[in-house]
Amino acid sequence: MKLRGSLVLAALVFATFFASYAGTSSATALCKIKLPECSFGNDLPVPETIPATMSSASAVFSPTPGTSTSCKASSMELTTTEDLGFAPEPLLAEITSWKFGSCTSCTTVTANISPPFKAEFQAILEGGAWQGNGTLKILSPEIKLSGCPLAAVCTASAASIVLKVRGGSPMKFIANSVPMNLTGSASCPASTTLSAEYSVTKYKELWLEPVP
Repeated sequence: MKLRGSLVLAALVFATFFASYAGTSSATALCKIKLPECSFGNDLPVPETIPATMSSASAVFSPTPGTSTSCKASSMELTTTEDLGFAPEPLLAEITSWKFGSCTSCTTVTANISPPFKAEFQAILEGGAWQGNGTLKILSPEIKLSGCPLAAVCTASAASIVLKVRGGSPMKFIANSVPMNLTGSASCPASTTLSAEYSVTKYKELWLEPVP
């Protein structure tokens, strides 16, 4: 009877544990429609490539040697790699391309994406509800600035940077004066900030949501 009672207790504990997860949202997903939680079939498959082009006037690194570096052309491409399962786990991705062009002050800006930068999408609650927004954390980014005043060559880097993700038509990735360290030539200052805004081009609308 004692063994049977132990088995019944174990079964009840397991059932309670399973029930607690049955009502829990899974990891963050990119969703094709705006819902409190992304319904089955509306979440993008994993892996999936997400291209984005700059929708702001320019991508700005400030300060850099001499004056701020402004790039009038920029694009980003990332690929989702893994859905980790239960909330609040993020949706994992990699930055496979990040390009800058038509730059002034420092004339050549290159992201050192070999290997690709690891990244994480995370949906966030706003006002107690899911609004389709969140964050994109980019891990260990390195961006080289060359052709700078005084022949300086500087590398902007950070343990991680966080871009805001705004769901909509289109979805946007927004870097709002994101801090980065600078190393390189003696004339490179100690730090810089990155400001830029990118719009997803592959999907008419996209939202960052949990999946039930």
